[in-house]
Amino acid sequence: MEISGSSNVQMQITGALLGKMKDQMELEGQQAIKLIETAMSPLPPPGTGTLVDTQG
Repeated sequence: MEISGSSNVQMQITGALLGKMKDQMELEGQQAIKLIETAMSPLPPPGTGTLVDTQG
């Protein structure tokens, strides 16, 4: 009985770790998607009052 009990605990720990890793990967994936979308979005035309334009 002890062996099956300890293996069950091991399964629960592994499941918790995998769940945590999955959450972390989803967060990083969302950040990567935002970066890609930002990089792919066209730049605003000059004279729209962006920080870069007002400094020039």
